[in-house]
Amino acid sequence: MRFYIIKLTLYLLIGMVLIKLPMAQPLVDEICLWLAKSLASVLGLFDAGIERHGNTVIRYTYGYALIVSKECSGLSFIVSLTAAALACPIPIIKRLKAIVMFVVVWQFINILRLITLVYAQVLLPQDYFDLFHELFWMLLSTTVATGLFVVWARHYTHFFAHALSKPQV
Repeated sequence: MRFYIIKLTLYLLIGMVLIKLPMAQPLVDEICLWLAKSLASVLGLFDAGIERHGNTVIRYTYGYALIVSKECSGLSFIVSLTAAALACPIPIIKRLKAIVMFVVVWQFINILRLITLVYAQVLLPQDYFDLFHELFWMLLSTTVATGLFVVWARHYTHFFAHALSKPQV
């Protein structure tokens, strides 16, 4: 288990540094643009007053705009889930499948989060919106990411049990 923690920490460090590098910025920008396009498409099904300009989604009906920035991309959670999967003592193909699943599920969750934020701008006073945005969704995102990893890891309990049964030096 100690080796897992060391590998997890190393992968987290590498992943978080990589997404901060200038060469990663075009990828981050594309993810933000994709999220803004997806958000505008979904909202456009229910609200004719939706437009998108770059990574900004504008809701003309109420005069609000939501900017999908780097912090909205969900990359920190994806890096965390990827690091957790890579550090697991299971075959590489199962780790890669987990990473693909984590990315798809997380972006779906992220789009749901952005949809709630667009409507929360209208329904909540600014102070409550900030709490909803910064506190509620951070706690919920952390809980969902942890739960997602735990549910996935339970399928491979025998690998973890084997790793835990090794004597610790």
